[in-house]
This record gives sequence, C-alpha cells and structure tokens, in this order.
Amino acid sequence: MRILSLLLLSLAALTVSYGQTGYPVPTDKNNLLFYIQHDRGQNTYVYKANLNGSKTFVKNEPIIVYRQIFEENGQVKPLTKTQRLFAYGIKSSKANTNTYETHVVSLPEQKITVTLDKDSVPIAETSVNGTKLILERIFLKLTEGTSGLGTKLDYIIFYGKDKNGKSVEEKLMM
Repeated sequence: MRILSLLLLSLAALTVSYGQTGYPVPTDKNNLLFYIQHDRGQNTYVYKANLNGSKTFVKNEPIIVYRQIFEENGQVKPLTKTQRLFAYGIKSSKANTNTYETHVVSLPEQKITVTLDKDSVPIAETSVNGTKLILERIFLKLTEGTSGLGTKLDYIIFYGKDKNGKSVEEKLMM
C-alpha cells in the first residue's frame, strides 16, 4: 500500500511539472491562432491571423507575431530581430485561397496549417505524435544551462482541441 501511495504521489508530481500554472494568457484574443510560452518567465509570443475586411488573409503577411511582456504590465512589443530570425518568427507559404502552410522558424519540421473554419474563424492545425489538433498554445521546457542562440529544449507540449472539440495535450520529446 505504501509503495502504491508513493507511486501515485510521484505520478501526480510528474503531471504537475509538465504544465504551467498561473501563466497569463494574451489579452487580445481577436483572430488569435495560438501562443507560445516557456519555463523561463511569463513572456508570451502571440500568433494572430492577419485578415482583411472580407475575411481573407493578407497575402504578404497572413500571420502577425508579437510578444506580450507580462513582467512589464502586459506591454506588447514586436519580436527582436534575433527572435524573429532564429526562434519565434514564422515562415508561411500560400497553399490555396484561404490556407497557408507555416512553421515557427526554430521548429521547421512541425508544420502548421492556418486556415478559416466553417464559420470563417481563423485556426491553426497541426499533428503531433500522430494526433491532429487545432492548436491553441505551446509550452516549451528549456534545457537547464542553455541560453541565447544555444538554447535547447527538453520537450514541447502542444495544447488544443480535436475535431470534436475535446481538449488535447500532446508532448513532443526533443
């Protein structure tokens, strides 16, 4: 019985350590596709659909990316050049009329499809470990002792919904 209790306690602690509690969410949710947070502060990298008045993506910039600095009263700032080129920037190519194939520059193998759903709401779809999901947020667990351009990841957690609207959480080990 004692071993079982210790095992359950260990599993509970492990589960809690994966996610992030008490992290703020972006304040402007209009056309929000997804956002990224990491375990070294609560700065948030926000990805929003850039739509024109007729609910189509702006051709030259279909996705707007910025950072929200919650440690500075939620101030919104553009990505730095280094962040844009090597970490949180996004590459997009048009797939068809209202669909773009994209990826975050630091994770080119993780393809994200940005499109409009049946109600013309912008969504970001991806597949992780064979599970398809409508992406809502990403959490990065950074490797201890790494920083700057040499930052490495232990794992990434993708949060979203499946096609039936059920919450999905997929962990990708690095």
